[in-house]
Amino acid sequence: MKEEVLRGVTLDALERNQPGLLIWASWDEWEELDSEMKPGNELYDFAISRIMRNKEATVFQNIDGFEFIGCIAVSTEKLYTSKTFFNQVINYCKTNKFEGPITYLPSNELSNCY
Repeated sequence: MKEEVLRGVTLDALERNQPGLLIWASWDEWEELDSEMKPGNELYDFAISRIMRNKEATVFQNIDGFEFIGCIAVSTEKLYTSKTFFNQVINYCKTNKFEGPITYLPSNELSNCY
């Protein structure tokens, strides 16, 4: 995850009135979970409820009894207004080797920046 990418996606999300982002751990995680991330799904509802309160969330995926991080949900407003939070997200993504796409919440559209 590069800072420039996250900054660009954050600004784009704000322009689109998207209150949150899902930052995916990998393309595989996105392929597994993306189709489920819609209203009424427990994971989606959890992520959106956290974002609407300006909080973050970690969405896990269970594969053969093992839990993996699927994505993190973050508030675009918080990313934009807090340099500290922005840096924490970047560092978390780098430390955990996040290499997946970013989608907007609630539209679940894939961003153009990877």
